[in-house]
Amino acid sequence: MNRLAFLILSIGLAWTLSAQQIYVGTHSKNESKGIYSSQLNEDGTLKETKELLLELGTTVVIEKKGSSLIYSCGVGEKKQHGLIQCFDTQTDKLIDTISSGDSRPCYLALSKDQSTIYVSNIKDGSVCAINLNKDGSFAELISKVIIEPAGKRFAPHACVVSPEGEYLFVPDIAGNRLCRLKIDQVSGKLKYLDSIQSDLFQGPRHMTFDPEGKRAYMVNQMGEAITVFTYGKGILKILGNVQTVPDDKLDINNHIAEIKLHPSGEYVYASNRGHNSLVLFQRDLATGLLSFDRCFSSGGQVPWSFAISAKGDFLYCSNNKSNNLVTYKIDPANGHLKPIGKPVSVPNPASVIVVD
Repeated sequence: MNRLAFLILSIGLAWTLSAQQIYVGTHSKNESKGIYSSQLNEDGTLKETKELLLELGTTVVIEKKGSSLIYSCGVGEKKQHGLIQCFDTQTDKLIDTISSGDSRPCYLALSKDQSTIYVSNIKDGSVCAINLNKDGSFAELISKVIIEPAGKRFAPHACVVSPEGEYLFVPDIAGNRLCRLKIDQVSGKLKYLDSIQSDLFQGPRHMTFDPEGKRAYMVNQMGEAITVFTYGKGILKILGNVQTVPDDKLDINNHIAEIKLHPSGEYVYASNRGHNSLVLFQRDLATGLLSFDRCFSSGGQVPWSFAISAKGDFLYCSNNKSNNLVTYKIDPANGHLKPIGKPVSVPNPASVIVVD
């Protein structure tokens, strides 16, 4: 099995952990061997990583507390078709495999009731839905949506379920648009509704909603900016953009990768791959608007992704090019980051997840 460009997410099945655990997905380059895991020390720092699931690589991780199954997506041996696989982290065994419905899948999401998996296939341009059996194994592909290109092609980079679970929002990085699909609440099937297009969009990549489900935030990979939306009854409305680097750094070749909200809802973080930094925004809880605070060094090169602990006290950043994982203590008063401990070596780390 090829280890290129995989993605994992966990679903809620009973699981007891003796300690907090981190899982790191990696790209299949150099000495990377798949998914790595590390236990957290009491002070939040990381122990040395160990190989968890060989022959598996990842690009995005979505976790649900109390889970033991991991879903990954990537390409097959001949790199001509996409696969989604299910592993049990308690036994490190492969449970099931199914086609992603197209080639080069890059993102997975679970429906709100966790009965369906949605996958974005970026190369051939489709969004698919796959039903799950009660034991978490795959049932069948139930939807394959191909949206007419707005640009040269349809390139879905992510798929994000709305807070109430009725819609799937898909950033189209090639078409500079955000697509909206309706989720059938009985079958889980998808139906394309419409798209938002704006001059503010410059390579829509990832997005997230606030804890209240009233605001959304989307990173523009090539635009050095985050687009802020209001959300209600399935409708997103643009409030504006905020830049992710200081004014004197706007001329660098910077690509934004990840975006996450602090559990308190007070802070928003994003990773600047060209600037090698993590940017912090202060968030107005009443309006949802963001104020640029400052950038913190990522502690390496090309920060790909990061994860925040459930209590909001630690942040873990993966630096893809420098092959390390850096731990930060989060100041609860202002969201500022302070590196602690020693960086942990991980080959080509991409996705990061904390299981509390």
